[in-house]
Amino acid sequence: MSYLKRRLEERLKDPKFRQEWEDSELEYVIARNIIHLRKKNILHKVNLLKR
Repeated sequence: MSYLKRRLEERLKDPKFRQEWEDSELEYVIARNIIHLRKKNILHKVNLLKR
């Protein structure tokens, strides 16, 4: 297991950290999808600005 995964496991034991981590999941999913679409050249910054 990588250092990052071990560290995350440790931090997730803290209820406050776990709540913040879970609350940020939607933002992470949205950002990941935007990156994926940009890589596929489907979504451009210009298109984002127009929306």
